[in-house]
Amino acid sequence: KPKIAKAILCQAKAQDIAVNAKDNSGRTAFICACANGWTDIVAMMLEMAQEVKIDLNAKTAGSKRTGFICACYQKHSDIIDIILAKAESLKIDLQAKDFQDKSGFDHFPTHFQK
Repeated sequence: KPKIAKAILCQAKAQDIAVNAKDNSGRTAFICACANGWTDIVAMMLEMAQEVKIDLNAKTAGSKRTGFICACYQKHSDIIDIILAKAESLKIDLQAKDFQDKSGFDHFPTHFQK
């Protein structure tokens, strides 16, 4: 998967392909990767986010969840830590709220009590 994802991201940059397109649930590729626990792909997307112009704060249509909220909701600790490390430099909104008025921190509080 990571090799395929990298190839797609490189093509997106070269051909200005919309990496922020959404599926029927309103999920971008970044949100899907976060929700499914694809750590290597999330890390790669964060590394290429600025040059490919990935919207790291996009929200799903119904639940209004960002990639960070999805990672917290699914309890993907590795992804959460990667996002936290890049949040400031990539301007990832860690305080964003979903349809339940919950942030990622609210969905997985034990992860942040280290």
